[in-house]
Amino acid sequence: MTSYIGPIGGLVAIDCPSTLVSTVAREQVERVTTSGVVHVQVSPRTRRQWRLDWGVATPAELAGLGALVAGEFGLGPFWFVDPWAQVTNLLPPAASTLEVAAPGDRSVGGPAVLPGGTRVGRTMLIGDPAAPTVLPWVSTTEPARVPVVAGVPVTGSLWGLGAGAVQVRLAWYDAAGAHLSSTPWASVQSSGRMVRAHQSTLPVAGAASVMVTVMGASRVARPAITWTDTLMDWHVGQGAHSVVVPADLAQDVILATREPRLHGRLASASTTIREVG
Repeated sequence: MTSYIGPIGGLVAIDCPSTLVSTVAREQVERVTTSGVVHVQVSPRTRRQWRLDWGVATPAELAGLGALVAGEFGLGPFWFVDPWAQVTNLLPPAASTLEVAAPGDRSVGGPAVLPGGTRVGRTMLIGDPAAPTVLPWVSTTEPARVPVVAGVPVTGSLWGLGAGAVQVRLAWYDAAGAHLSSTPWASVQSSGRMVRAHQSTLPVAGAASVMVTVMGASRVARPAITWTDTLMDWHVGQGAHSVVVPADLAQDVILATREPRLHGRLASASTTIREVG
């Protein structure tokens, strides 16, 4: 499956690497006192990187990545969407776990228990459930608009608690961040219990990103957006809204001839994409 990197509205396709390995690291500083007590300072944030390898690739398959490294699309930071994120949850990790509440009369809330006994560690409280709330956010001033691709279906979902029906819809934005339109509301009856509301549809013409809007819920948890036409099991967000272009691109030429046939030019390649911010 294809990965994508670039600004919202200008994603560049990275064709089918042979392997794509992601790693997550959290900075820790350890100090041992003279009495033997161990103190550890733990960073509140994790940082990720992705290693992409192509065992055998054609010039066409490496062209987009090579142009990125050469600076044709600028230096970023960019969005990075790998195949795993597309089918699990495209939100950044902090946005998917509601680390930041939406502006206004919303606040970060405590834990909740979903049907079946699953416990979530963080929720968002909404002061006026009758007012539409657009989410999620990566900071109090920066919404987590998720990039979309024309013709690829999108499913948005969240868990919500309300006195009546919990309603969701998808809000579409252009490349400049201007709101284009929203889908009709999709409803699920809550009546005092946590329910999962969702909607699936294709992006509208001109849409470059999407967010989820909720109404009727006083508490929400675990939002998700996937590039799928059906609801998927929730997973912590895998999207990366701030990565730098690869600083390295190693190419090992396998075959380079003037023969015009496809197999006349082949190389193996590898690179690393790093999260920043």
